[in-house]
Amino acid sequence: MASLTQLDTIMNNRFGHEVIRNDDSTVIVSGECVLTGVQHSVTYTAEEYDAWRRGRLIQHAMPNRSVEDRDWLVTGICPTGWERMANAALPIAPSEVVHVAEIEELA
Repeated sequence: MASLTQLDTIMNNRFGHEVIRNDDSTVIVSGECVLTGVQHSVTYTAEEYDAWRRGRLIQHAMPNRSVEDRDWLVTGICPTGWERMANAALPIAPSEVVHVAEIEELA
């Protein structure tokens, strides 16, 4: 099994984020959002961060964390990045909606 230091190095290389372990048992993950390039930083407890890095599902390792805090680790996307993606989605006009029954009729 990889050591926590090795896992931190993998995290650094994955998105170019920096992982800083503090003496107060916290871990700060900071870097640029992969979508916006904006600097973002989140502080986690070492216990929850380490549980996730050792393979525990993130929602189990960090059940009290927001989806945004967890997504930052998994995807490298900050809340502003997710918001921009959601706002960029093109609206679909009701006339453009295709129902399954219509597709089956074409087959």
